[in-house]
Amino acid sequence: MPAGIVIVSALVVAGGAKVAFELGSTMMLSIASVGAWMMLCLGLAYAGVRLRPGVGGALLVGFGIGALLVLVFGGMQMLA
Repeated sequence: MPAGIVIVSALVVAGGAKVAFELGSTMMLSIASVGAWMMLCLGLAYAGVRLRPGVGGALLVGFGIGALLVLVFGGMQMLA
């Protein structure tokens, strides 16, 4: 079950960041939207740790993997 939570939370973080980037009309608005989405996801993962410690660790790992995906694919998109 924790592996599923890690995968789902990573996909939610990365997918939400992609949507936030696409919805922005300018580059600065896109970056701000992605940053706001990442902060929201981090806050939710932290709340998960506080409320359910057993599941919260998987949420934080999923957030970390999702953040790495955003960095890698966002960086490649900016270079293209």
